[in-house]
Amino acid sequence: MEDPKTEIVDVVRGLVGRPSFKQQAEVVRHFYAPDARLHHYLVDVYTGVEDIIAVYQWFHACFNYEAVAVQKVLYDRTTDHMAVKVLVFSRPWISLGREVSMEILIHIHLEDWPQPNGKVLKRIKLQRDFFERDPIIQILPIIGPIYSSEKIRFMLGRLEAATFESLRYFVTFFLPSHIKHGLLGLWTHSHVN
Repeated sequence: MEDPKTEIVDVVRGLVGRPSFKQQAEVVRHFYAPDARLHHYLVDVYTGVEDIIAVYQWFHACFNYEAVAVQKVLYDRTTDHMAVKVLVFSRPWISLGREVSMEILIHIHLEDWPQPNGKVLKRIKLQRDFFERDPIIQILPIIGPIYSSEKIRFMLGRLEAATFESLRYFVTFFLPSHIKHGLLGLWTHSHVN
């Protein structure tokens, strides 16, 4: 890549924007280093480009990618690190035709790739994918829509927070400092003698 910040959008589209298997393989072979590594929610690949191609093609076959929207790209030229926030739309076979959107933050480390003409391009050395929500739960037919619902997640979070706050308050009654002065003050009297 000559200009990684702008070209990464085409790389992402070539990988998960409804590509053919051949297009995916070409993108990986062109933009990834031969010894590139991929750290994903489901798999870690340390063995190079061909295995990364196999992983992307397996995901494409299972998740049935429909489209991708690149939301934000951050690039630090001094360290060759990049963060890309994407929204991937897919129709996984297991979800019975329901569209699933997955928000992913991709951390990329680039390396220099010297060309015969003296030009230095960048290519991907390391990629780490971080999902906002668990993609496996999201694709399940009944649980997925509930898990993906913002309102339900908010209500469950509030309920969970209230429950643990109540438990924390209840547990403090059994701390020695509260027992001495509380209803169970017998503990203090039994240790005086």
